[in-house]
Amino acid sequence: MSQIKVNSIIPTGGVASDSGQQVFGGGVVQIIQNKQYGRATTSSSTFVETDNNVVITPKSSSSKIYLLCSGDCNTENNRVIIPTLYRKIGSGSYSNIAPQGSNDTFGSDSNHGFLYINSPLGRIQVPWTISFFDVPATTQELTYKIYVRTPSGGNIEFPANNQYNPVCMSAMEVSA
Repeated sequence: MSQIKVNSIIPTGGVASDSGQQVFGGGVVQIIQNKQYGRATTSSSTFVETDNNVVITPKSSSSKIYLLCSGDCNTENNRVIIPTLYRKIGSGSYSNIAPQGSNDTFGSDSNHGFLYINSPLGRIQVPWTISFFDVPATTQELTYKIYVRTPSGGNIEFPANNQYNPVCMSAMEVSA
């Protein structure tokens, strides 16, 4: 079997510089995927952790991490589910990495996360996806974990079908 080993993958035209809301990268260095089937049920108005996580150790501190997460969730009547991503660098503590819009003034532990899933007319069971480029600037181990909350009280379930449908989380290291 042949192998190609390189220190960096850069497009022939070079890599564009990040600017404002746009984040650019070169080639994929590594991909890690994790699937979990367990359910988190909560009625908390502040974020609580789930068992859903993915761990990646970047090869370079200039790399970006592209995160792609998907699954399903379930609400009771007239409930809201707010999922977000928290990140831990090395042995540090977890912190919310969702960007906050100018109208989101609630702070990182009670903001609107990445999604706002609302069921004003009844119970819902719906799919969701989070796609995000993170720029951690480290070669330490990174752990990304899904946290959820509901500002409307009552139980929410994440994922909807305990031990049936997985929550899939992929972390892709992209060269800078």
